[in-house]
Amino acid sequence: MQLMLCFIHMKPSIEFIFQPDVQRILDHFCAVFGIRIAFFSPGGEEVRVGRQQPLCRFCRLLRAHLGTERQCLALDRKKREDAARCGDLVAYECHAGMTEAIMPVVAGDRLTGYVMIGQFRSGRSTRLSATLSRRWRAKRRTGELATAFLDVPYVTPQKLEHVLGMFRFLVKLITSEQMIRIKDRHMLQPVLAFMQEHVDERFSLADAARLCGRSASTLSHLFRKTYGRSFKRVQIELRVEHAEHLLRTRPELSVREVARRVGYEDALYFSRLFRKYRGGPPRACRGGD
Repeated sequence: MQLMLCFIHMKPSIEFIFQPDVQRILDHFCAVFGIRIAFFSPGGEEVRVGRQQPLCRFCRLLRAHLGTERQCLALDRKKREDAARCGDLVAYECHAGMTEAIMPVVAGDRLTGYVMIGQFRSGRSTRLSATLSRRWRAKRRTGELATAFLDVPYVTPQKLEHVLGMFRFLVKLITSEQMIRIKDRHMLQPVLAFMQEHVDERFSLADAARLCGRSASTLSHLFRKTYGRSFKRVQIELRVEHAEHLLRTRPELSVREVARRVGYEDALYFSRLFRKYRGGPPRACRGGD
């Protein structure tokens, strides 16, 4: 039990060492183009931002009033994975019509993080989509969202290629000059943090390896060396730990629902796992009710 509590309360110990020119590059790019540019850790944590610029007002309104944050974060995560997999820039348009681009920063064979630019309009994004407009007016009955959309910088298709080309060049410069280095006391921290925050999602050893920029065999060895347990065993223990917490604090949830919330569609399989790791059935956490 103490091992699991240690997992739950540990904080990321990854430290990024930035050369002074990195912040200047981010600031200048942001100032010239009016586009937000940010550096992210391998696990997706925002670490540095050009001119400390927040998300554009349009995106903030969508997240605050139309509940799009989860959808936005899921897309960002997928595109980070795509960029890591291909090792190059990935540009895309989000569900709200904003153009964004992300590129991995790799030092040697190790993923150091990502640099991302956005949000801006391009191509046909000259007016707010009819779907978003209807949803907004049904909820807020104002023209604020349409105004915020038009306030987002617009990059013509002719200039977009040059903006993305410059962005790619700057990230390659940062990489080649080793302007960002990662210093970690424990490279497993991002993997553990992801498993805790996304306990209900499928997350394989290969996914974890991509997350921290190591091979699957190296990561498997590190888990056994550090915790005396396999990656799969640690994942199960984290899920069981979270399930126990839900069973004790959310009596309105059925065992089946708790199982689903920790990544198991088969409630019987979950119950067998729980009994194996806790010595009793899930319902025992509720005083046998």
